[in-house]
Amino acid sequence: MVSRDDVSVLILAGGQALRMGGVDKARQLYQGVPLIEHVICAAQPFTNRIVISANQNIEYYKTLADDVVVDQPPWQTIGPLGGLFAMLPSLEDQQSILILPCDTPRISTLALESLLAASKAAPSKVHCLKTENGWQPLHAVLPVARLKQCLSEYLDRAEHFGVMGFYNFLGCESVYWDRQEELLNINRIEELNL
Repeated sequence: MVSRDDVSVLILAGGQALRMGGVDKARQLYQGVPLIEHVICAAQPFTNRIVISANQNIEYYKTLADDVVVDQPPWQTIGPLGGLFAMLPSLEDQQSILILPCDTPRISTLALESLLAASKAAPSKVHCLKTENGWQPLHAVLPVARLKQCLSEYLDRAEHFGVMGFYNFLGCESVYWDRQEELLNINRIEELNL
């Protein structure tokens, strides 16, 4: 398994949650616990450094993570790649970044372990979960060296800012996960009761 010192975790909580009426989605309760805390719990066994990408309620997120990054110009409001860009200056000796969305509270440590094992076997590529419903691009491991080398240039040239375009640019491999139920993605208030 990859050493905890070699992996940073970036949890994406900087979106606008328009389908939830603009609330701070990561703080919404699922089974009595904020969504983001479920994700942190799954990720903690694999890292000594958790970073949250957030654009509101920064003081709250600082209580949960080792660091909080805020979208930086000129890449505010472009989504997950904006969060990755904001994290670039704080990356040091880590080999990989495990990125996770704040809104999949059922994700398991086993799924993340599979991702990290695949990354260890082919460390220069991006590895991302894939289920029977397709790619799950916000559950991915990225090589830090390639990220530092390529992200700014990619953003300068990109016409669209979807993460899969960037992953394909770097070289991406899927890690099949057969437990689709773990990828429950909470996008609406009523889904908090599932």
